Amino acid sequence: MQKREIKFRGKRKDNGEWVYGYIWIIPVLQIHYILTGKIDMRDCSIEKYEVDPASVGQFTGLRDKNDREIYEGDILGKTSETSGLSYRYTVEWDSETARFMARGKHFQELVSDSLERCCEVIGNIYESPELLEVGE
Repeated sequence: MQKREIKFRGKRKDNGEWVYGYIWIIPVLQIHYILTGKIDMRDCSIEKYEVDPASVGQFTGLRDKNDREIYEGDILGKTSETSGLSYRYTVEWDSETARFMARGKHFQELVSDSLERCCEVIGNIYESPELLEVGE
């Protein structure tokens, strides 16, 4: 059985940079942190960064055709080899089916191994939402 890596990313509130690691939420205060570093019995070197809650996305466990990690909120691009049409998908969590979906203008697809082999991360909905206006 393959071990699944569970991690998140979020945009830091202090400087707008992306950080990757574990999520820590304080619900009463509505504060979201991303924790980075390592936790070890002999060494604990954790840093925490407050992030914009709207920017937090989970790692899907998959990588695009260029070996880049795919996160919730990413925009994936794909060009059909047969028709030459360009397609754009937004990676979203579907709570009804408990899985990641790639949603396009006219259809949706399960985020799976077959999708990762033909798509590439071209941006995300937080920094480049205009990418969704192009393609199908």
